[in-house]
Amino acid sequence: MDRKNMIRIEMTDKGREAVHNARKMESVHKIMSALSKEEHKQLMAVLEKLWGKALENLGIDSRPVFPPSRQSAD
Repeated sequence: MDRKNMIRIEMTDKGREAVHNARKMESVHKIMSALSKEEHKQLMAVLEKLWGKALENLGIDSRPVFPPSRQSAD
C-alpha cells in the first residue's frame, strides 16, 4: 500500500554522533551528582594542580584546564 501522506526521515551520521555525545555527558553529570559542591570544588582543584604539573613536565606554557563553565562557580 502506497501512503502519500507518509514522510520518512533518517538520522545523519553527525546526528548519531551528537546523540552519542549527549548520552556520555548525561552519564558524567549523573556520576558527578554524587559529590557535594565542596567535594566538586576540591576535585576541580586537584585536577587543576595535576594539569599544571603535567604541562610543566611537558614544557608547555600554562593553558586553562577546563573550558569556561556555563554555570557560575560558587
